[in-house]
Amino acid sequence: VLEAGECGTEPSTVVDFSGAAPEVLRVGAGDPSPFE
Repeated sequence: VLEAGECGTEPSTVVDFSGAAPEVLRVGAGDPSPFE
């Protein structure tokens, strides 16, 4: 968890890197296309 002050209310994109290939768990702020 990072503390960087107020960052708005739009959820971020979440990518799971724990497996053999990245898996997009949630699409939000941030471009997930490099991981799809």
